[in-house]
Amino acid sequence: MVETFIRHVLAHPKRVWIVIALTLGIGLLFTWPAVDSYSAAKDHRAKLESELQEGEALAGKVELYQKQAEKKLALLRELEAKALPPAEIEALRNQLVAMVKDSHCKLRRVRLGDASLRTWFDEDNPLEMRARPDSDKKSPFRLKTQPLNLAVTGNLTDVSDFLTRLSQQERLIHTGGFQLRRSDTDKNLVELEIDLLLFDLAPMEAKKT
Repeated sequence: MVETFIRHVLAHPKRVWIVIALTLGIGLLFTWPAVDSYSAAKDHRAKLESELQEGEALAGKVELYQKQAEKKLALLRELEAKALPPAEIEALRNQLVAMVKDSHCKLRRVRLGDASLRTWFDEDNPLEMRARPDSDKKSPFRLKTQPLNLAVTGNLTDVSDFLTRLSQQERLIHTGGFQLRRSDTDKNLVELEIDLLLFDLAPMEAKKT
């Protein structure tokens, strides 16, 4: 049947146009699906490229957020290492007593005061006493401040040695007050009285419902 159809086509006086039309028809028959596939593939590629760009942008943001989180986490770990929670206060007190002894000074007094608590804000200063506006971002921690009063006696060289040892402590300690005077009982000695502020960051307690 196909052979007969081809013979008729070849014997037709306008066979050239018929062959051209037939060839074009067959070409279109096989080409259009290819064009559709190419168009679909092109659209799919464009979509993938768009998703890839969005993914790269998102990955860049995730990487930035991750670096910021790691930076804050490193700072938090540093603060935690230097902070003075209740379990370490007594150890610090014993350390100060040992420092006084190693400096050949005499301990006259070491006394802990009552601790105070306040909200800790982002980019806060532990010595900041002013009220913060409600717009400031609060952290999930509270700043605990506990005063410690220390008094020692010794010659000027030994007291200076004690102060040097104290300044080398990499803890969250701040000098709140400082007095140095000549001893009333021995003119060769000096009396040092220093008020220290011990800091700690305590997790914010969950509100009771």
